[in-house]
Amino acid sequence: MTAHPRAARENLTATIRREAAFLFAERGYEPTTMQDIAARVGVTAAGLYYYFPSKQSLLFDVLESSLEAVVATVENAVNGQHENGAALPIAQLRAFTRSHVGFQIDKVEESAVYGAAFYGSHHMLNALSDDQRERLRELQHRSFDLLRRILRDGVAAGVFSIAEPTATASAIIGMGEYVPAWFRPGGRLTPDDVGTLCADLAVRMVGASSE
Repeated sequence: MTAHPRAARENLTATIRREAAFLFAERGYEPTTMQDIAARVGVTAAGLYYYFPSKQSLLFDVLESSLEAVVATVENAVNGQHENGAALPIAQLRAFTRSHVGFQIDKVEESAVYGAAFYGSHHMLNALSDDQRERLRELQHRSFDLLRRILRDGVAAGVFSIAEPTATASAIIGMGEYVPAWFRPGGRLTPDDVGTLCADLAVRMVGASSE
């Protein structure tokens, strides 16, 4: 059966995004050309420009789609917890951490581009417009504010013992975002093992029981 034109276009867009993320992560933004990306995807440069009018627009798409996906991932994981009372903040913290870590492992190229953009030399962010950078900050705040709310709820419930929810939220997110730097597929630890390990560490970090 012939693919629907819209479906085919969406599939190619996702492929372009994935391969661009790989090259941006491997080579950096400035050395990577649209011709490099087109060659890796298997289309002409002219064909690539049909989907993305510029390298800047493609970089923004990679970063925005990655952030949108991680926000949706952690929100769905947290909203899926239905424990009662004081057990809820712990379950939500574990769900947030596990889902966040899982995303970093599963989408390693996108995570690497994100890390380079926000923790590296900022060349990638500097290539974006003010409006694009503001959109990325908005998405960052959504996941960060969700985690900070979980921590504050845990303190209010008497199950977390932390003086600085904002700094603690930064530490937990940073722990997850560093995972791609050391995790090795096929190694001793599986992605689930790493998610559980980081969730246990996050719970201990806030002074609650990891059981």
